[in-house]
Amino acid sequence: MQGPRPIAFRHGNIEVAAGIEPQLVAYVDGVRKLGAKSVFVIAQCNAVPPPEAWEGLAKQGIRASICLGDRTYVLDVDLPAEVPTQQHLARMAELVGAHALVLQPIKHKALPEFLAGKFDKRIVDAETKLVHIQIMFCPKIKDADTDFLARKLLADRNAKDIEAQGGSVYSARLPAAEIALLLKHDAVHYAEEKQKE
Repeated sequence: MQGPRPIAFRHGNIEVAAGIEPQLVAYVDGVRKLGAKSVFVIAQCNAVPPPEAWEGLAKQGIRASICLGDRTYVLDVDLPAEVPTQQHLARMAELVGAHALVLQPIKHKALPEFLAGKFDKRIVDAETKLVHIQIMFCPKIKDADTDFLARKLLADRNAKDIEAQGGSVYSARLPAAEIALLLKHDAVHYAEEKQKE
């Protein structure tokens, strides 16, 4: 099947339109001004790139992070300072054979009640008021780079007790007000309450 198709996330599906989503361009422009060197972008492709194609794409600063199924990928894309955002994203879409480029919506990164700050009292520390959550980050090619990114983003949001849970999933205790800010980052794939073991 060619052309735009719904994209399924852990917490809901979205409809996509052909082309480069304006919100994505605005977001990338914003993070570039803050000094970002790369960004995670969702690309819906016309075909599955073969393994040898990914090797060539990596050399051009485009790396596969997560396969969402149905020829849809989260890509880790370098942001060269000398190329305008729209032009760079258009070139990237051409290289991977994508008919749609989008940013994952925040509302599909967690359940509605989680996004509204309605947490189960069992995950909120009675004294510190920190909320115990787990977060899946979009993985980088190297595990060490994923770990550095995850821990930096969590530390930037005043997280405590950061622990790797396996893969690119981490648990941490955060102030409730910081959780929504964390979810705005393109590297966060989903977040949810930390279940008792």
